[in-house]
Amino acid sequence: MSSPDPQVRAARNQSTSSAAPGARGPVVAVTGAAYGIGALLTARLAASDEVRQVVAIDERRGDCADAHWQVLDVRDPAIAEKLRGADVVVHLALDLDLETDAAARTAYNVRGTQT
Repeated sequence: MSSPDPQVRAARNQSTSSAAPGARGPVVAVTGAAYGIGALLTARLAASDEVRQVVAIDERRGDCADAHWQVLDVRDPAIAEKLRGADVVVHLALDLDLETDAAARTAYNVRGTQT
């Protein structure tokens, strides 16, 4: 599925009179935002004029200075409060390290998705 035409996106994301001045686009939360594809996506979204704010969530703070960082484990129930106000959540936090215990890795990946 391709992205909508740029003019369609621009019209959809235009501020209305009830929106705060300077507000634009959605608030996007990215889990696993400190490294790998999560870090790349976080930086790209933060640089976009079509995104109002990026909430970056990871167990450590990453390098993207333009994101609003929340340092926590995705299995922590407190994540629900950190995601309040997000229009979109991109869940990229997962453990792919084959050197770690398989049961612990599976528990992290499954529980992180359920939370």
